[in-house]
Amino acid sequence: MLELGHEVVAVDESPAMPAHIEGAETVESRIEDLRLARRFDVVLLMSHLIEKPGVEQVRAFLRVCRAHVEDRGQVLIQRGPPGRRYLDEPPFAREVADGCAIRMRELSQASSELLSFTLDYEIDGSRRTQSVVTRAVDDRCLAYELGLADLEIDRFLNPSRSWVSARPTPVPPT
Repeated sequence: MLELGHEVVAVDESPAMPAHIEGAETVESRIEDLRLARRFDVVLLMSHLIEKPGVEQVRAFLRVCRAHVEDRGQVLIQRGPPGRRYLDEPPFAREVADGCAIRMRELSQASSELLSFTLDYEIDGSRRTQSVVTRAVDDRCLAYELGLADLEIDRFLNPSRSWVSARPTPVPPT
């Protein structure tokens, strides 16, 4: 995004993560606590955060997105493809970039609505493990949650519908 000339503000709650960002403003904050004194044309909610198991946390994320997007802007949201049946697929291992591999293991149904799995990341010889609990967010659920934050689905950005553009809900003229 920086290479395309966009202003980028990277937000992460971990003090270690902003140290890896070059050329962008960084802010150490939990998303739900973020309070910047400005708004942006585009706000990204990536890494499947819309699928967190805690619905109140997801709602807080969306309220923060709305608070930071211009009235004519858009919020780009990443989620799993609706209807994908993860349990029918074998756990995966793939190289996603030169020197960067991801492996999924221990995939299981944690409850009727939740999946759990472990991701192993290897980046240039360094290894990290992440335990994930997630819930599916279909179009109907997404539209409902967006509506609570005064956002609405604008369009789907790819055929799998895993990237969604949401816009602020228009305010009716008075």
